Amino acid sequence: MNLKQLKQIEMNHTENQRNRIKTILDDGRSLNPLEAFNEVGTMKLASRISELIAEGYPIQKEWMKVTNRFGESVKVRKYRKG
Repeated sequence: MNLKQLKQIEMNHTENQRNRIKTILDDGRSLNPLEAFNEVGTMKLASRISELIAEGYPIQKEWMKVTNRFGESVKVRKYRKG
């Protein structure tokens, strides 16, 4: 497989992730990084959100507190259609 083919596969993969995110947000649901990993298959939610914003897709961002595996309270971003 050559470099051009690999780049095309990556572009398709990224576009699929953006489409999954839009479907979730269009359904009125919110999405945080852990949900994105489980439901969308990406560890790059912030990057996909930035790409959607650049395309003009309306996104509302807010902070939410979660408890990590060590019992500590931490903040993560939660996104919804805005």
